Amino acid sequence: MQGGLELAGRYRLEEPLGRGGMGEVWRGVDLRLRRPVAVKILPLAMAADPASVARFRREAEIAATLNHPGITTVFDIDEHQYGDERLLFLVMELMQGRDLQRTLGEHPGGMPIERVKDLAVQILDAMSAAHGRGIVHRDLKPANLFLLESGRVKVCDFGIARLADATKITATGGSAGTPMYMAAEQIQGRTVDQRTDLYAFGCVLYEMLTGAPWVDTGAGLAAILYQHLEQIPAPPRSLRADVPEHLNALVLELLAKRPDDRPHDATAVIARLNGAGAETLPQAPSPETVPTSPSPVPETLPATPAPGPGTPSYTRIAAVTLAILAVCGLGLYALTRFGSGTRQNNGSSDETPSGTTLKLGDLAFVLHQTGTTSPVDRIAVGVNAIDKLPITDFEPTDRRKIQVPYCIRFSLTNRGDRTMSVGDVNDVTNHLSGILPDGAVAKNWASTTLAGYPNACPRPANSLAPRTSQLETELVFSNSTVVAARWQTFSGTADQPKEYTISWK
Repeated sequence: MQGGLELAGRYRLEEPLGRGGMGEVWRGVDLRLRRPVAVKILPLAMAADPASVARFRREAEIAATLNHPGITTVFDIDEHQYGDERLLFLVMELMQGRDLQRTLGEHPGGMPIERVKDLAVQILDAMSAAHGRGIVHRDLKPANLFLLESGRVKVCDFGIARLADATKITATGGSAGTPMYMAAEQIQGRTVDQRTDLYAFGCVLYEMLTGAPWVDTGAGLAAILYQHLEQIPAPPRSLRADVPEHLNALVLELLAKRPDDRPHDATAVIARLNGAGAETLPQAPSPETVPTSPSPVPETLPATPAPGPGTPSYTRIAAVTLAILAVCGLGLYALTRFGSGTRQNNGSSDETPSGTTLKLGDLAFVLHQTGTTSPVDRIAVGVNAIDKLPITDFEPTDRRKIQVPYCIRFSLTNRGDRTMSVGDVNDVTNHLSGILPDGAVAKNWASTTLAGYPNACPRPANSLAPRTSQLETELVFSNSTVVAARWQTFSGTADQPKEYTISWK
């Protein structure tokens, strides 16, 4: 491709503005109307499905009719034969500014809270307009959010992910969408709707608040996919103490594995951003299906429900793990280690009063001492989920079934200046227990005859460096329903003992 090329006898290319896995963007001129434009060029395989291309064209035409100030204006869509190559191109408004990805690079500790809320409302308002017309973006990410010099944000590239799925125009021939921002149902090739976009928005919101993605990006594609499928995000407040409670809770709901556990639509999220209470989640709308022609990931990963209360199992987690290993060719040892990724934590000098009852996802800022002669550690603990597990994963064939297993999944942040050893971390975990409806404590794994058997609640064995966070688990058993989690431990110096009792419901 070179400057001076005229597409369809009307649009002259002047200079390249950018290049990505899904094509090139050029500054151009509309020769008929004599105005500057941006031209996005998408090379198509000669075997591209004509029906899929036609569907993309219709979707682009619908996006062009939205006429929303937060959505990039599309002027035209057409095809051009360039030698042996068939090009599909979109002609769009030429904007002055830069994308959100570059702005985030200037705020490693997160953007100002009020600016985050302002941008978030603008993005959601645009998404609501698109969703109202039945358009799902499928690839919402900072690089597709353009900040104009006026302060307005524009959402770009509606529908292009659909085209990539249908025609494999990505650079690697892989699945469309960006792994760092993909919901579980999109990874698994299941149905998507507006809540899939809300998950991606939750990833973006997390990054705007904390300055970093919630996933550990340093361990490769397999690790990233696994985290979206199975791992509970560390609460934003564990990384940045001034994040408001309602924003902290909202981000965790947006990042729920199951679509039904996320807010229903963008309008509801806007209300939550403004401090309204949590909504009662309605039934999902009639979804649309991601085309099934794309990539190795949907073909390999099992099409099982995304994890949530009552769904995880050792068998499913093992299947997902093996599938990811098969796709990416990574060793098992590397996969078992990536869950301990660390992030910066701004910390907090506040201490949560003993006896406090919190919601799932809320953090308790407390002191912890492994023994009376050990140093006192400043930590933050946040219970994220209490999952009921299939008893068959724990019951040997030669023993009768006893009690139902639950997995308590929580985040642990070291807010101090010394590294917590594996023993220190395990001691914190041992003080977390499940609570029954009558207030009694459920049995933990060490008090049952099933200790040592494979289970779906593996406990990480990692030390914890200062100002970093990691995810932990505790396995408990019960003949009743576990309705809450409690962390109770002696903490403090010998002359100033403290007994912490914090509960999550």
